[in-house]
Amino acid sequence: MSLVPMKLRISLRTIAFAAALFGLARPSAAQACRTPDKYSSHLRAQLVTFMGSNDPWPQVRTGFSVPQVPIGEITIVSDSSLCATAADTYNRQMHRLYGTPLVSRTVDVVRVGSGGYAITDATEIAGEWLPVIFVDTTFVYVSNWSG
Repeated sequence: MSLVPMKLRISLRTIAFAAALFGLARPSAAQACRTPDKYSSHLRAQLVTFMGSNDPWPQVRTGFSVPQVPIGEITIVSDSSLCATAADTYNRQMHRLYGTPLVSRTVDVVRVGSGGYAITDATEIAGEWLPVIFVDTTFVYVSNWSG
């Protein structure tokens, strides 16, 4: 027999349900990055094209508020702690921008020089388009695009 009165148990369940329903509780973020695959490689290749130091795309960088960086500084990330933070950030931004449900995610993260990260979730692919979120090194939103 439980020591917690039935009325209190129901109230706690109701509060937890309401918190989840109204977005007061966030689902846990993914604990690791996706294993590098064609999506992460494609994302890195696209970033090299318009962020790499030898590219002819300054207007694209300006439009997305991202810096020009040496090609060697555009790298796929696999640190699980960083990926958990990136997944949570991506989740919240996708919800804010597109109304996407808050769910647990496993993401692709690409470091873009010393200025920040590009984050995507391959499960969000729509046809040939994959939403990408740019954040600074403290995971503050900078911009987004579909690549």
